[in-house]
Amino acid sequence: MAKDIKVIKCPQCGSIDKTELRTDFFKCDSCGATYYLDNDDINVNVNYSHKPAEAARPVFPAQKPKSLLVVLVIGVIGLLFLFFLIGKPTRHKAESAKVSEPYQFYENYVYLNTKTQKPVLIRLGNEQLKSQNGNYDYVNIHAVFIDPATDQQLADRVLLTNIRRLDDDNYEFGIFGNGTILMIYNKSKIYNLDRVNNKLTEVTTTIFKNHPEMNSGLATAELRSDDMFNIRNNDGEWFYYVLAADRMFRKDDYDKFNEALHADGSRTQYFSRVNDQVMKVNGWVKDRMSYVNLTPDRKYFDLRVVYQDQANLLISNNVNAAENSPVLLQNLDTNTGKTIWTFPAEHYYLGSAVRYKDGYAVEYWSGDNMDYVSGVLMINNEGKLKHNYLIKRGE
Repeated sequence: MAKDIKVIKCPQCGSIDKTELRTDFFKCDSCGATYYLDNDDINVNVNYSHKPAEAARPVFPAQKPKSLLVVLVIGVIGLLFLFFLIGKPTRHKAESAKVSEPYQFYENYVYLNTKTQKPVLIRLGNEQLKSQNGNYDYVNIHAVFIDPATDQQLADRVLLTNIRRLDDDNYEFGIFGNGTILMIYNKSKIYNLDRVNNKLTEVTTTIFKNHPEMNSGLATAELRSDDMFNIRNNDGEWFYYVLAADRMFRKDDYDKFNEALHADGSRTQYFSRVNDQVMKVNGWVKDRMSYVNLTPDRKYFDLRVVYQDQANLLISNNVNAAENSPVLLQNLDTNTGKTIWTFPAEHYYLGSAVRYKDGYAVEYWSGDNMDYVSGVLMINNEGKLKHNYLIKRGE
């Protein structure tokens, strides 16, 4: 059948401009669509197999970039907060971390609190101070007060501030006949120990207020065992000073000094060690003190008087002459010299000591053979250990 001639339009855009690709198969020159004729009715079939034009890139609204920035900032803050939470210790750990680094302790001394009538241990140590250059050139000196019977700290007081770290740490304690306990720091500062409130108060400029000889100031002070100490003023003059009598003598007035020292009856020395023998003070005869041997039949090694009053006497001595001999702590009858009890003090060096109603508190320290431990032995009236306040090396 013959075909009728008709105008063929693009079914996509209606254009009549076309290119015949092959028989009855065309491509629209306007939109690119292809189509073909399949019968005499001239049905037009559209083929969309052409490659579409490249799609245009989407355009975000103007506020979109700002919103994305906000999201990024919030995300970063959230991550930082998460890291903070992960790294932050719990409340319990934070509280325990408040404990200061241990001080470097240089001196221990035990005394009797006159209000509570209980022993107190004072420890003197340095708190390291870090400077801006990162060095530890200065320290604060602390006086820490401890109840050795319960291991409880009673007070921590700053004694001196901003002291050069490499300065000497020299402390001397002495108890006097009127009950006063003094401490001398580096032979230049004098402190009174308040045995009621557990604190040290400097008295360097007030203790000699009644003596114009010291108007130039204190140069050095050294404690002695017989209720007095040697002092030197800034003019270079040396004196004896009797604390209980508040009397001062030049060193060439030794006889007058001795008379004043023993006339007021305020001595704390009732026993002494002379040639490794326990000697009891027998009174003042003319210009010298008289002694009597309390234990004439005994032989001692490294004898020391640990504690004494008129009615009580504690001594320490080694078991034998060996350098590392064990130590014995003994309570002697002050009238007969008989041994009341003996306590094995191992290899301790025994220092300050006090008597209280339940017995004795004796400060001790050790050498390398006992790893430098120290502390206070609480010994009852029968010579048995009630408690050992132990301070390990470095504590």
